[in-house]
Amino acid sequence: LGSFGSRSLFVGGSAVASACDALIEEGRKLAALRLGAPVEAVTYQGGRFAAPGGSVLLADLAAWLDAPD
Repeated sequence: LGSFGSRSLFVGGSAVASACDALIEEGRKLAALRLGAPVEAVTYQGGRFAAPGGSVLLADLAAWLDAPD
């Protein structure tokens, strides 16, 4: 019958990829707020959100959100 490992990887991998895409899209919105830039100008690569005039690491963005007001 087999282990169905290939099917599990396909389904699980697709779910992880979808979650990552959603995380990056939400991160772009938050980075835009933090950087004072339009969302359309924010890019993501290698753990860093960047816009003209500045950038912020994903980890720093998370820390900024977790900081008390």
